[in-house]
Amino acid sequence: MTVIVGLNMSHDSAAALIVDGQLRGALALERTTGVKRGVVAHHAYPAAMARLIDAILADQDLGRRDVDHWIATSTETRSQGEENGLLESLGLLTDPGSALALPHPGHHLAHASAAFYCSTADRPAAALVIDAYGSRIGQNAREQESAFLFQPAGEPRLLWRMVRPSSRIAGRRRDGALWIPTDLSGIGEVYRAVTLALGFAEPGSTYDDAGKTMGLASYGKPLSKEPLFIHIDGDQIRFDGAADHLADLGFATRTTDGYLLRPSHSGSGFDHQHFDLAAQLQGSSRPPVWRWPPGPCRRQAPAASCWLAAASSTVP
Repeated sequence: MTVIVGLNMSHDSAAALIVDGQLRGALALERTTGVKRGVVAHHAYPAAMARLIDAILADQDLGRRDVDHWIATSTETRSQGEENGLLESLGLLTDPGSALALPHPGHHLAHASAAFYCSTADRPAAALVIDAYGSRIGQNAREQESAFLFQPAGEPRLLWRMVRPSSRIAGRRRDGALWIPTDLSGIGEVYRAVTLALGFAEPGSTYDDAGKTMGLASYGKPLSKEPLFIHIDGDQIRFDGAADHLADLGFATRTTDGYLLRPSHSGSGFDHQHFDLAAQLQGSSRPPVWRWPPGPCRRQAPAASCWLAAASSTVP
């Protein structure tokens, strides 16, 4: 029997248990701590992760001594060396031979791997990841969108990657207000901007709550048949005019420094404008997802018989 414990050590920290190649359990840190997204105090993090690991092992009548391999990843590592040292940061005194590591940057690869290996795919497939809060790359960049090619046997291959400056966060707070840049870039960034404009910001953090936008969309109808936020132009996807449309709809104010978001809804709940804005965003997001990555990337993956949407997240 081969037992592997995998850890995500960044936002939405979690543990997964693999026994003989089969997923036997997965548990998020917020479940054991009661803290949204598992964002516990830094000094309490190692102990909280230790309790999480013990819980997932105990569920299968296992203990730490039964683990053959450990592997961890984080969005905050900047190099392969930092990725390799994650287990030490938890104080896990493991045999060096039992420690595994994802190739850096690993966050998007982890998303893509979860989509492929937890699926029933028995033929080549490509996985698309839309997650603008991916792994750090060096000092000044992060993964934004990526695509990988998977085979039933062998290692996955990176097909395409887009990065963003790590300092760029749409919806950054300044003087208590939320601001977005004039030129939104990427599906995740547009989704975050609209989500924050709808008022779905997690209190006390920089995170948005995009899942609520997806839920709200089912109650509305698109505001326009024309694309307001995301435009398909041949092999390119454009986002020009997205911030302007938010301003025209009354959810943002134009200034010389960017756009000031004006999240609001009535005290009794949401109205049709909110429902319809969410529906417009959700409807305009689907076609680009299946048209992305661009043609050159698709031509690099002629063996892929299907595409998997591995993740679609927004910038926290």
